[in-house]
Amino acid sequence: MIFPLLTLPLIFIVTRFGSEANCCTDQRQIPGNHVISPAAASGNNEQFMENGFENAEAKNKKSKAMKFEKNPVSKVTRVIGGKKTTVKPDGSIDRAEYIRQYNENPGLWNKAFEFLATADLENMSPGRYEIAGNDLYASVDSYTTKDIETARFEAHRRYADIQYVISGEEQIGITGFDKAEITVPYNESRDVMFLKVTQGDFNMATQSNFFVFFPGDAHCPGVSVTGHSTVKKVVLKVRIQ
Repeated sequence: MIFPLLTLPLIFIVTRFGSEANCCTDQRQIPGNHVISPAAASGNNEQFMENGFENAEAKNKKSKAMKFEKNPVSKVTRVIGGKKTTVKPDGSIDRAEYIRQYNENPGLWNKAFEFLATADLENMSPGRYEIAGNDLYASVDSYTTKDIETARFEAHRRYADIQYVISGEEQIGITGFDKAEITVPYNESRDVMFLKVTQGDFNMATQSNFFVFFPGDAHCPGVSVTGHSTVKKVVLKVRIQ
């Protein structure tokens, strides 16, 4: 399944290329971060990147959105096992919805992707890690993947998910909310509802790609690839407008 490319404006690193979960309640301090050298932006985006996206937010939203849509897709660079690793946005991400949500709160999204790029995820214990209070936090979890027959689709209302597999691999099911039927009603305290889906796509989730899910996206994480295996994952919860 091929989707339009996503634009992810990250202050700390932007690289051009062509075509291309559970929340825990205990809270810990975030371990020391890796240092990632910023790459220079190019093209018409130079001034926009130079000034920073938070400064750009003060400008006319229409003008900023136009610049944003012209930007190339970005990659996040993480240091994994002492080596720089490129992490790409999965092609399933709703680019138009991302643009809309980013323009509502660029500072929050920038913090989320900075965390994804620099946090020492490999050494984090399972739990909840505050980044910007209840507006932005990370949930680290370790679990055994499930058979596709027993896995459930879910959706949220108040938060968007940025999901990244720290170690291991899994499949994540994706479909539009309009193709799903609610089987477990929305739980406001957990911000989740569960769904029955008859049509959806399953994409591979590894250390080389990340996913973003909005309220219109029914998703089914933690599905086995070939037999059950252990996966460590971080889910960044971003409060949406």
